[in-house]
Amino acid sequence: MVEQAHAPRQDNPAVSHESSDVDLRRITYWGVGLAASVLLILAFLFWLFNFFSKGESRLGHDPVGIRRTTPQTAGPPLQISPRNEMAEMRAAEDKILHSYGWVDRQKGIVRIPIERAMELTAQRGLPVRKK
Repeated sequence: MVEQAHAPRQDNPAVSHESSDVDLRRITYWGVGLAASVLLILAFLFWLFNFFSKGESRLGHDPVGIRRTTPQTAGPPLQISPRNEMAEMRAAEDKILHSYGWVDRQKGIVRIPIERAMELTAQRGLPVRKK
C-alpha cells in the first residue's frame, strides 16, 4: 500500500499550521543592526580606553598593564642542593655546640661545649628551689 501525503484537514478551522515562512528580510536587517551596534560599541570603548590612558599618562602614571621596571620581590631563596645545605647547617651548629665562645662579651656570658657543661652539672648538681 502506498502512503499518500496528508492534506490539511479543513473540517476544523481553529487547528491549522503556519502558512508563511519566516521573514528573512526582517531577520537580516536585525542581524546587520546587531552587528553594527556591536562594532559601534567596540569603537566607543576603544576610544574611551585611549582617552583614559592618555589622561593617566598626563598625570605621570604608568599605562595599565605596562610596567617600566620589574618590581624586585623578596621571595624565599631557592635551594640548589638542599642536602649539602643541611649538612653545612648541621656542621655549623655542631661547631657552636662543641666549642667555647662569647654569647655576650659586655655581660660576660660565654658558651661552653655540651660535654663540659654536663661534667660541671654532674659535679655541682642542679640548683634546688627552696620551699
